[in-house]
Amino acid sequence: MDGPWPYNLCCCSQYPQALWAFHGIAAMALFTRRTAKRVVVQPGVPHPTAPSASAPPGQREARIVELGSELLERARKHKSGLLSRAFWSDKLMDWAMKDHQFKVQLFRFVDCFPVIRHDPDLVHEILVDYLSQPGVKLPTGFGSLVSAVFVCGTIMVLAYKPGYVAGPDTATPLAAPQANMMASALESFLGTGAVPWLLYGIGVVVALTVNLVGVSPLAFGLGMYLPMYVNTPILIGALVSTLVKKGGKDEKLAKARSNKGILIASGLIAGGAIMEVLVNFTGALDDLVFGKTIMPLLDMSGRMLDGGMDPEGLARTQNWLGLILFLALCVFVYFDCRRAKPELAEGGELH
Repeated sequence: MDGPWPYNLCCCSQYPQALWAFHGIAAMALFTRRTAKRVVVQPGVPHPTAPSASAPPGQREARIVELGSELLERARKHKSGLLSRAFWSDKLMDWAMKDHQFKVQLFRFVDCFPVIRHDPDLVHEILVDYLSQPGVKLPTGFGSLVSAVFVCGTIMVLAYKPGYVAGPDTATPLAAPQANMMASALESFLGTGAVPWLLYGIGVVVALTVNLVGVSPLAFGLGMYLPMYVNTPILIGALVSTLVKKGGKDEKLAKARSNKGILIASGLIAGGAIMEVLVNFTGALDDLVFGKTIMPLLDMSGRMLDGGMDPEGLARTQNWLGLILFLALCVFVYFDCRRAKPELAEGGELH
């Protein structure tokens, strides 16, 4: 067998006892803090329980299985309560061992970790490489757990700064039109406010009318309640999308261009949202930890005003600069989408 022996034990089905023995060894090594009395081994002197180097291969293998089975049996006899650290360590181990491919790659990482543990960059590189191998699936619920943590953290950060409701500490709260609309609807239905039945009825009639004339009620509704500074770039994006699709009779090429435009637009939306969260997170951290010392250094407009620059001139310059950059972005998206290859229409790789 080539490669480290733990990896071979995990991959070879002809050693089931050795596989479970290694599970016990890894579990004890990874998650058990309490150890028995240590045996001090002098350099050059073999461990009392170690198999002899001169023993035949079959005997050494049997001795390894015996030691692993003994460790596994001791681990199983150790009962831990619901509030103990060992209980949750065991549950975490069981959860991580459900997928065979993930288990194999995890034990490969455990096998090489003692050698690479002093280099954090190498640890990260090898862990990502092992867990991104074909067929490896993260344990069930891992993605949902990570998503829940980040979503809840984002909501809490935005609730602190800039906030969702105007108040003494939140002069410019986050607009959040969809969230505020749903909050108003829930407040009315839960009995904390008056139910605007007339407005609901008008909305139903308008939705049915625009649907009859061939207009999407969802798009119409978005245009109704979203603020103008959001609707304007949406409209310009639709114009760019129309121009991208025109200029050719090849439906496959037009679909490829449209797909690339959707990918680019999705990336821009996600990037803008991430930057907004990072800015607000930095502002909240600055308020709570650093005593408002970071954001003033990053506020170039405030520093210019403190330097005596005319506020109206600064606002006019920023508006024109923002418009120029936005138009340049539209031009880039248009020409980049026009370079799309027909293979992208069938799910090809984006270049």
